[in-house]
Amino acid sequence: MLTPTSFYRVSELTSLIREDLDRDPRLSQVWVKGEISNYKMSVSGHAYFTLKDDQASLKCVLFRGSAQKVRFDLEDGLEVLVQGRVSVYEPAGVYQLYVNSALPAGSGDLYLAFEQLKKKLEAAGYFETKRPIPVLPRRIGIVTSATGSVLHDIINVATRRNPLVRLVLAPASVQGEKAPAEIAAALEALQHVPEVDVIVLARGGGSFEELSAFNTEVVARAIHGSAIPVVSGVGHETDFSIADMTSDLRAPTPSAAAELVVPDLSGRLEQTGQKLQFVRDSILRQVHTLQQRLDHLAESEMLSSPVASLHRKREDLSRMEEKLRFLIRDAVRRQEIGMGSLSGKLEALNPLATLGRGYAWVEKDGHMLTGVRDTEPGDRLRVRLADGWLRVTVEETKEDTANDPKKAEF
Repeated sequence: MLTPTSFYRVSELTSLIREDLDRDPRLSQVWVKGEISNYKMSVSGHAYFTLKDDQASLKCVLFRGSAQKVRFDLEDGLEVLVQGRVSVYEPAGVYQLYVNSALPAGSGDLYLAFEQLKKKLEAAGYFETKRPIPVLPRRIGIVTSATGSVLHDIINVATRRNPLVRLVLAPASVQGEKAPAEIAAALEALQHVPEVDVIVLARGGGSFEELSAFNTEVVARAIHGSAIPVVSGVGHETDFSIADMTSDLRAPTPSAAAELVVPDLSGRLEQTGQKLQFVRDSILRQVHTLQQRLDHLAESEMLSSPVASLHRKREDLSRMEEKLRFLIRDAVRRQEIGMGSLSGKLEALNPLATLGRGYAWVEKDGHMLTGVRDTEPGDRLRVRLADGWLRVTVEETKEDTANDPKKAEF
């Protein structure tokens, strides 16, 4: 067996491979497309994941500084384009891609970030609670650029509609990296200004990228956490931002937002005058009706000739009294006739009256007999006559088949 005269230690060979890879210009700044899997975020903020296609996989590292520049959330299953350099991680002896930036494959990173944040905030309930906008605000907070035309537009609308309303500006950048933090700080500052009833968050039109400050989580949280209702007027009518969804009311433009929160004083004065005129006309109609009733009463006999009216009322009362007496007498007479007829009927039904006409009531053992079948010779019977009782003994019984007492043979 041959003994090699020279050899590499593992670390030396690994370093040699790393140096070769680092010197290759093709691998120093390469774009790679693939699907993210096994995505993990460390406590220190570094991200580790694997890019794969249907034939191979590649380990990737995204350090915290670069991760903070990615404007959407990396997640498993997401297809991305990443840019970085290929090198070797010597302790493990594996090559990997050190990522500097990432883009979503097939769509812009800003739009993907917008959709991801929208889904996240919607699940947290940020778009559900909507507070009412005050009808007559005394003081209105404005969050916008202090140098843009938007502020002048809002001032012009407010002055024209209601010169008495007071505006408080909390200036903030509306574009650029510092804009989200400045907008959030301006919203927070207005929370401590006395008597601010509503806040207008405004910016003029622009591209999707130029409106990106209003599609950030920090601005959405500031709007959601505001104790004062927020009206958004960001961009043009076709623009729709996360700030619009989170606000209590969305206006298509900054000028429209000003019109929504600043009441039209002249219009309201006209409405108030119309209401006052309606109340005045209603009162006049009631006064006219009462005057007619008073005139009618003044012309009535009760007021013009009270003695004659009372005399006539007394005569009417006497006639009513006489009629009532007649009705009572007639009702009593009818009752007496009815009672007499009823008395006669009751008397005819009295069994003692029947006995007085020659009939008798026969009992056996306390029960009244209705026929000869109920007795037999030798029975002791009681007979009730009109003036007393008899006790008799039956000697013979015979049934009357002809049912005629005059023809019965006994």
